[in-house]
Amino acid sequence: MGMIVSYGSDRVWQADGIGGGIKLFGGLVVGLLFAWIGSWFGLDRLIIQGIMEFTALNITSAGYYTLFAFLGLIGGLLGKH
Repeated sequence: MGMIVSYGSDRVWQADGIGGGIKLFGGLVVGLLFAWIGSWFGLDRLIIQGIMEFTALNITSAGYYTLFAFLGLIGGLLGKH
């Protein structure tokens, strides 16, 4: 279970156990939602083309969604509690 450490009025939550897993899963879902909504406005084509020009890697829409899923996971891990 998560442990609360109190420093005056600030609370620091330790991300472990089920709470940490929910936080990571929430980040993944938010990343995928952002990618899906961005694809309505052509963000997927822009990101895929940009990656191809800068790295010479040819990714598909699956790579685009995977990229945003990983970014969401990292954001969920590093985000505020």
